[in-house]
Amino acid sequence: MPVFAIEFGIKFNKTDDVFIDNTSAINSLLDKMSVTDIKIKIDDEYLWFEKKSGEDEISIGISREGKPDPGISIDSLKDFTSYFRVTASKSYEKILASFFVEYGISDIDTVIDSTFPLYIPEKYHDQLPDLPKDLSRDEKYFKTGAGVICRLTDKFYMGLNYNYIKISRDNDLSYIDDNHIVNADIWYLINKHVGFNMGGSFFQSQLNGLVPSLYNKYTKTTFDHNYGTIHFAVTFLFGGD
Repeated sequence: MPVFAIEFGIKFNKTDDVFIDNTSAINSLLDKMSVTDIKIKIDDEYLWFEKKSGEDEISIGISREGKPDPGISIDSLKDFTSYFRVTASKSYEKILASFFVEYGISDIDTVIDSTFPLYIPEKYHDQLPDLPKDLSRDEKYFKTGAGVICRLTDKFYMGLNYNYIKISRDNDLSYIDDNHIVNADIWYLINKHVGFNMGGSFFQSQLNGLVPSLYNKYTKTTFDHNYGTIHFAVTFLFGGD
């Protein structure tokens, strides 16, 4: 007969504030945040605002002296998740199989701000994004998965599990709303005191659904690629006969 477990838990992620001063990254964000055709350039002495007007290009340089570094900041990057999970597992002669379902609600805080108000000429204020922007929101998710651990020999074990996450987001953020995750591990007991582990994880849509605060209306298009990790470990066992 299967063994059932019920779990109530919380998860918390917090990331240091990010300050973007790379001109390519700044201009990419500006393109996503507004319909402006103004481009930013930064050198050691000036912040430049460049705009095409017909065949002409207007370039205005504002001195950086006495002002904070020009750039865009992403602040208060954190999320808090409460979740509920039910797991069923069953042991066979050489196999432990498990299956789970999980439901969670995440509260996400994110603010995008900039030092540009100290630089931007008054006549261009309406052509650049109105910052700061509060991107705080809630999201819900449903997660399910199954896994097996097999004892191939007395010293050699193998594990494989698959997870699927489906995310429900507000504020028109459904560009990528799910993720497929596969984890694989092998364990080898060299002797009764030393063991070796090697494994890896594959994520179809990067960390989508795993770190909620990383996903917002300006970063959502960066989650449409695969991501993977590999790990190695040596375990030392003490005590016992």
